[in-house]
Amino acid sequence: MSGRLPLTAVVLAGGAGRRMGTDKARLPWRDGTLLGHVVGRLQEVATELLIVGGRGYPAGELPPSGPALRSLPGHEMIGPVSGWRLDLAANAPVPRFVPDPDLVGPLGGLRLGLAAATPLHSHVALVACDMPFLEPAALRRLWALAAPGTVVMPRGPDGLHPLLALYPRDGLPLVEDLLAQGRRRPTALLDHRPVRFLDTLIDPAFWTRVLTNLNSPQDYEVARATDRRSPPPLP
Repeated sequence: MSGRLPLTAVVLAGGAGRRMGTDKARLPWRDGTLLGHVVGRLQEVATELLIVGGRGYPAGELPPSGPALRSLPGHEMIGPVSGWRLDLAANAPVPRFVPDPDLVGPLGGLRLGLAAATPLHSHVALVACDMPFLEPAALRRLWALAAPGTVVMPRGPDGLHPLLALYPRDGLPLVEDLLAQGRRRPTALLDHRPVRFLDTLIDPAFWTRVLTNLNSPQDYEVARATDRRSPPPLP
């Protein structure tokens, strides 16, 4: 299957990275950064792309061949992020940056993404920025289960995966209510909205790799060591 889906991808890039000890979005990955790599994969499948982050990224990191990030109307442009590979001939979506000054966790990032997404799309795909083996096919498999007003989320023996999942755009008022109650995790929606689970055991090798995320320096080095397109891990 090819072509882009009528879907807004919302990349969460505002985490503090405490366990990693640095900003995970800016970790080197292949020929750019981890965030740039994730964005590139999402450009292959989504027709709108938003980056929700609490910090900007230094100007001058963007390769000469890449575009600068676009700001949403009414939002300050914080800065470009390195690692983009935009295929202008294929009309790939240009990432738009949404500041997250409150940093109230993934549910807060989802709120910003839902508010900024085009009303033409029924769902947004919430995606963490620290998924080095993300595949466009994962979003297509989730999209195949999408239904109006319904959350679609991978579920396996290791539990739920709310940071690679689809959320209905009309769920914004519910998300705001949950945030007002002090909730911070997207799984809070599951008590209030219908959900379709994608069983990762249907294709465990694919989903184990795709759902890999990097929380620590050890995770990062293991991922680099197992990725044939990355430089050797640091000694």
